[in-house]
Parts: sequence; C-alpha cells; structure tokens
Amino acid sequence: METTQWRIVQRLPNLRTKIVDRLVGDTVFQSLCHDYDRCDQALRRFQTQSETVPERIAEYEQLLKELEDDVLGLLENKREQKGNL
Repeated sequence: METTQWRIVQRLPNLRTKIVDRLVGDTVFQSLCHDYDRCDQALRRFQTQSETVPERIAEYEQLLKELEDDVLGLLENKREQKGNL
C-alpha cells in the first residue's frame, strides 16, 4: 500500500482497518480508492474556483458518493465471502 493517506480512510475512519486490509493485494479495491482520491481532489478544486458551474460541482459530489458506495459495497461483499467459507 502507498504511504499516502487515502481520502476514503479520512471519510470513513471507523472502517480504517478494513479498508487498509483490503488495500493490501487487492488491485481492484486499490483502483477504486485511487479513483475516489482523484474525484475528491477534483471536487475540492472545483469548489474553490469561482468559474466552475454549480452543475459540475453537483456532478462530482454525486460521483464521489457513488464511489464511496462502491467501496462500502466491496467491503460488505468481502465480509459476506468470509462468512460463506
């Protein structure tokens, strides 16, 4: 795992251990968290730029929420898979 602080961990600190565990060796999950980080960075940049149209901000807010839901879904799926073993 990279040494950078993942924004998804900052957003969901109560799931930090599960997220970090999943990041180790799971390239799909790593990619999803990377996408979340990039989307969050873009959203923050748009929010500080006066020329950004509100629709663009709303679009990225929605995308960030969808990425968060995907992360939560993968974490839940992993839990279910372990329970079925």
